[in-house]
Amino acid sequence: MQVISKELVEVRDKYGDERRTSIFNSSADIEIEDLVPDMDVVITLSHEGYVKYQPLSDYDAQHRGGQGKSATKLKDNDYIVNMAVANTHDYLIMFTSKGREFLLKVFNLPEASRGSKGRPLVNVVKLGEGERVTQMLPVHDFGDEGEFKYVIMATKKGRVKKLPLRLLSSRSLGKIVITLLEGDDLIGVAPSTGNDDIMLFSKKGRCIRFNEYYSAVGEEDDLASEADSDSDDTPAPETSEGSLDDAVQADNADAETDASAAGGGLRPQGCSSRGVRGMKLAGDDDELVALVVPRSADPVLDITETGLGKRTPIESYPLRSNRGGMGVISHKITDKTGLVVGAIQAASDDEILIITDHGRLIRTKVGEVRECQRNSAGVKVARFPDDEKIMSIERVVPGDESNAEEQHPDADVSDDETAALPDVSGDAADGSAPDETDGQ
Repeated sequence: MQVISKELVEVRDKYGDERRTSIFNSSADIEIEDLVPDMDVVITLSHEGYVKYQPLSDYDAQHRGGQGKSATKLKDNDYIVNMAVANTHDYLIMFTSKGREFLLKVFNLPEASRGSKGRPLVNVVKLGEGERVTQMLPVHDFGDEGEFKYVIMATKKGRVKKLPLRLLSSRSLGKIVITLLEGDDLIGVAPSTGNDDIMLFSKKGRCIRFNEYYSAVGEEDDLASEADSDSDDTPAPETSEGSLDDAVQADNADAETDASAAGGGLRPQGCSSRGVRGMKLAGDDDELVALVVPRSADPVLDITETGLGKRTPIESYPLRSNRGGMGVISHKITDKTGLVVGAIQAASDDEILIITDHGRLIRTKVGEVRECQRNSAGVKVARFPDDEKIMSIERVVPGDESNAEEQHPDADVSDDETAALPDVSGDAADGSAPDETDGQ
């Protein structure tokens, strides 16, 4: 012990100095957000209500037709219903089936590995009985200096609504942002500048495009007159209750009319209004599957439940002077193609994430999907077993990732499959315009 004591005294005399570390009882200067790494992540939400986020870098790009990687480990009969790509420091607005919204930071969600199913959503937000999250919208900035001033919402029954983004900036525990009709659900939410084109896609392969600009009265007057918001439910001119062919031909008559000059569009509304009709659906079994607000001249990519997709130039979709019409054919639907499940606008150097109902996630490059005419069937974008169906797609802007997973690029539809697909030529054999038919 004397030797140990002697050596410790020598160490103290040789190296001893004043304490350099300051210790405080208060941590007021440190926020939890300061400790969260800044990175891009993929947020997934399953049908059974399991939510998580994981780094976007976990998924390398593959060639078209790749088999993909498992995005999450799911329980039996569970599948992914929604996903979003965001930064850990972004805000995430969750829109529910009851027309409510929850606002939280992305890093407040549970982080989990690719093989984990995540945590129950009820541990993150408080939902009512039978209520579920139907859409997630990442937002970086709510301020006036931001590019976007509004949020456009679309429901599966064909209704649309324009809501000022600033009304969603307060931390919310379930504020109502849209009043839904019985049996209706939110299918799409997108930010807008106030003068953007709106494109609505139905599962039966139709699309309508119109401009949102509205100048009849000021914004404050619109927000103050929520009581009569539904009086704007029927735009003029309205098509008659005839056949689908007659309605489409009548709607095509004003295809070249500029929407802004015609005084159409969407007026801003408050949180409790139910919106107005955006698209007339082709029957009770039809519904909207996608809302697209174009940001550039890049084509729109749409995909069916069997994995057939294509890119179509924006100018192929005529700009309507009014909302509420049936639109034109956007994807030729057959038993081989299945119904349309989603549509997004993406550049050729972007990438897309595809989720199936079995939890499979496929990441592929947009540029490898062929650019086709509006009423064509498309090419095979992803391959999976016959009992699987695509549930949703999401656009991804590629980062500085260089370790792309190589797959065989020869993933085109085989000769036998091509023979079974419908004619994708621009015009019908008799020379008539292809979008004058209902395509059903």
